[in-house]
Amino acid sequence: MANDTNGDVDDAAVDGTSAEERAARARRLAEIARPTARDRAKAWQSHIDRAITEAAERGAFDDLPGKGKPLAFDTEVDDDMWLANHMLKGQGFRPAWIDRAQEIAAEVKAISARVDRFVADWTGAGAAANATAARDAAVARVSAEITDRITALNRKIDTHNIDVPNGHLQRRRVAAADVIAELRRRVGV
Repeated sequence: MANDTNGDVDDAAVDGTSAEERAARARRLAEIARPTARDRAKAWQSHIDRAITEAAERGAFDDLPGKGKPLAFDTEVDDDMWLANHMLKGQGFRPAWIDRAQEIAAEVKAISARVDRFVADWTGAGAAANATAARDAAVARVSAEITDRITALNRKIDTHNIDVPNGHLQRRRVAAADVIAELRRRVGV
């Protein structure tokens, strides 16, 4: 075994490698030891976990709305666009078809209420038994009004059905003839 100038044992004599081979081996080991993307992600994750733990210890999460309540998951739409829709919803944006669905529901309810009011007016205690001509004329007027409203509603439903992302979110068209027949049956025409 040969000694260096400072009295240490030469490594080349021990393992039979030259200084160049040892340097190449050191470079390969350094390359292998370089942190990967996964290592960096773990480091960030542990940093994030520490920050969350420290914030929780300070009580930063004590005043959050919904504390102690289960998380509410939006499971209406289960598709590839869920994350995008969730992010847009969090920022106050909604797809137009959602607003249109609410408008359709409101209009269906309004038409039903109009039919109910008309039936109450013409079948209540104040309705005259001998006013069949006036009643028939009123039924014709209300039938025309309801038919026009349902026609406009069906156009909105058609637009809605084209825009929705899934077929199960589509709405059925309203049959004006069925609504008018029900109105006439309830009034006794």
